[in-house]
Amino acid sequence: MGGAFGRRPASTASGRRQGATSTDAYAVCFGVDASPHFLAAVGLAESIRIEFVVTDDEGAFQMVCGDLPPRGEAARL
Repeated sequence: MGGAFGRRPASTASGRRQGATSTDAYAVCFGVDASPHFLAAVGLAESIRIEFVVTDDEGAFQMVCGDLPPRGEAARL
């Protein structure tokens, strides 16, 4: 689990990076096994706008997303 506040590469609809960046607070869940702690931390940090979940399992990704606060945007890595 990790996170930061700062600049991140912006992406196009196809997922390719653009030269521009946007500034947001984000969180990264490096494994679905850590999702209970990740979800608790994201729930407490109201400034987080993007949550990255590292998994190759679409079902696991959807499970984590279902428990995220509605204020952010989730992305699977």
